[in-house]
Amino acid sequence: MRDREPALIKPPNDAVVIALCVVLGFLMLFALGAQLLIPAAAVETANSVYPGEPTVARLVVPYSAAAMLAILCGQIAIVFIWRLCKFVIDGTIFTRNTSVHTNGIITCAAVATLLAAIVTVVQLVVPDSGYFVSLFLTTAATIFGLTLMLLMVVMRGLLNSAVAYRGELDQVI
Repeated sequence: MRDREPALIKPPNDAVVIALCVVLGFLMLFALGAQLLIPAAAVETANSVYPGEPTVARLVVPYSAAAMLAILCGQIAIVFIWRLCKFVIDGTIFTRNTSVHTNGIITCAAVATLLAAIVTVVQLVVPDSGYFVSLFLTTAATIFGLTLMLLMVVMRGLLNSAVAYRGELDQVI
């Protein structure tokens, strides 16, 4: 199967790619568990840590929804990464099909980053809508998401260049 790749490009070991797929599977299960626990944890935090705080109680649903949607974006990105791993194992990573998957990962990162940024802005603008720890975490999530999104844009550019070079190499041969 590997004979379709040019000799100049050494693909990763299948064991490494399979290990990544196993880790992605565990990450998917963890994300699903987090999605199921977020609403209960948010209500519990609002009732026990901040009892009688109307602002906190009012923001449980929107903040929980934003967190659950951000995790959903991560789960969709995991599916795209899983498909890219399959392309690597099949020896077809340097094809135009991979661009769709990298674009999907970028879109997921952009949506999750936007959700984190919205929650961060709400915490900064609305009085008593966030506390230091939550503001720190949403700011960190926004910065991390932006970094991941920009990294994926660079990786997409590298992959597109490799696909173009691969096409030129195939024409020469």
